[in-house]
Amino acid sequence: MQNAFRWSVLSFLATGLFGGCGSETCVAEVPLYADLDLDGYGAGEEIGIGCEAEPGKGQAGNKDDCDDADPNVNPDAEDICNLVDDDCDGGVDEAHRKTSWYADSDFDGFGGGASTSACEAPGPDWAPDPGDCDDTNPAVNPDGVEICNNGIDDDCNGAADDDDFTVDPDTYLHWYHDDDVDGYGDSSVYIEACQPPTPEHTLDGTDCDDSNAAISPAATEICDEIDNDCDELIDDADPSIDPSTQQTFYTDDDADGYGGDLTTLACDSIAGYGVDNSDDCDDNDPAVTIPTNWLYDTDMDGFGGGAPISFGCFPPEPGTVGEVFGIDCDDTDPYVNPAAAEVCGDDIDNDCDGSDKSCGPIGSFMVQDGPQWGTDPKVYSCIEVCALLFGGVDTDYHCSTDKVNLDYNALVSGWGDGTFCVPPGVDEDYSKEQAANPGYNCGFGGCAYSAYVTDWCFSGETNYCWER
Repeated sequence: MQNAFRWSVLSFLATGLFGGCGSETCVAEVPLYADLDLDGYGAGEEIGIGCEAEPGKGQAGNKDDCDDADPNVNPDAEDICNLVDDDCDGGVDEAHRKTSWYADSDFDGFGGGASTSACEAPGPDWAPDPGDCDDTNPAVNPDGVEICNNGIDDDCNGAADDDDFTVDPDTYLHWYHDDDVDGYGDSSVYIEACQPPTPEHTLDGTDCDDSNAAISPAATEICDEIDNDCDELIDDADPSIDPSTQQTFYTDDDADGYGGDLTTLACDSIAGYGVDNSDDCDDNDPAVTIPTNWLYDTDMDGFGGGAPISFGCFPPEPGTVGEVFGIDCDDTDPYVNPAAAEVCGDDIDNDCDGSDKSCGPIGSFMVQDGPQWGTDPKVYSCIEVCALLFGGVDTDYHCSTDKVNLDYNALVSGWGDGTFCVPPGVDEDYSKEQAANPGYNCGFGGCAYSAYVTDWCFSGETNYCWER
C-alpha cells in the first residue's frame, strides 16, 4: 500500500508537476531531486522520475548539492577562502591553506614572532608580512624611518643611526668643532651626523673663542677686557662679573686724586668713583688731601717752599700749602714751581725737576740705524725711537728733521718705498704697521712705515730728538 502511494505521488509529480517524459526527445529517465537554489544540483530525497536532459524547474537529475539553500555552493563552484565547502568535495578551503600569517604584537602590519597558515588573519594581531625586528614597538618595522641618535634599527635593515645610509637627514644633529675641547664649539664649523665624528665635536656651538678653553659660555667673567662667558658683555658691563677680580674705587668729589668714604667695585674707575684710595681727609675740599707737611706759599703760585710749619690734614693758617702737591724750589718766583713749563737755556729750573732743559736736540739718529725690514721688526714713530734711545717715554720728546729749528716732523721708511725719506717727512708721531701683511711689503696691500728701520733710506736721513 505504501509503495503504491509513493508511486502515485511520483507519478503525479512526473506527469503533472514535472511533465514526465512524454516528449519524444527524452531519451532517458532518471530520478529527480529538489533543486531549491536553482544551481542545477539537487539534494534530499528523490521526488520523482524525469527526463535527464530536461528536468523541470526546481528539479535536478542528481543529489550532489551539499547546501541546496546557497546557489554558490555546488560541485561546479570554485573553492574560496570562506570556511565553507564551496565545491562539495568534503573539504573546507583545502586549496587555500597557503597564506602565511605572522604574529603582530604591536599592530604595525609586520609580524615578528610565530607564524601560521590560514585563508584569513586569525585575528587583529596577525599580519601577512614578516620582518619586524622589534614587535613591541609599532614605530620599528621594515616600513619604519631610520632616525638619528636613538640606537635603534628603526627600519629593520640591520643598521642603525650613522651606519644606515637611509637615515632621515632631517634628524641629523649639528656637531660643532670644539678646537679647545671646552665643551663648546664654533658655530660656523659643524658636521651633520647622528653621533660626534670626533671627541673634538659638541652639540653646543656658542663658543666665542674656540682657541681658548678658558673662554666659553660656562666660564666666569673676570676683569681682563675679554668677554670670558660669551654673552657679548665685557668686564663691568657684565652683571655676572666675578667681584673678586674687581677693585675697590672711592669717590673723589673734590677731584684732588684722593678718595673719600663711598666705594664701588669695578674693573676700572667709573664716573663718580675715580681713585683707588680713601686717603682724603676732606673729600669736599681740594686743598685738603692726606696728612702732609704744610709749607708757606710766599709767591702764591699754589706750591709751598721752605721748612714745614706743621703736619696734619688741614692747613694751619692761610697762605700755607700741603707738601703733597709738590715743593716749590723758588718760593719767591711765581713762575717757578712744579707745574711751570721749563724754558730751555735760561739757566733756571722752571719746573723744579732739578735741572734746566738745554735748547736744541739732545741727540739724533738715522732712520737706517734700525733693523732690517726682512726681520719683521717693531714699527716705531720718531718720538718712540727717541724714548728707546735716550730714555723716558715718547711724550717726553719732540722730533725734528731740522737740527736748528724744531719742526715736529720725522723721516720714515717703508719697505721698498722712500716716499717719506726726504723732508718734510711726516708728523713726529707717525707710524704705520701693515698688520694684514707681516712682511710689510709695499707690493702686497700697502706698506708699513717706521722711523727706525733699514731699507730705503740710505743717504743720512737724520731725525733729531728734542726734550719737551
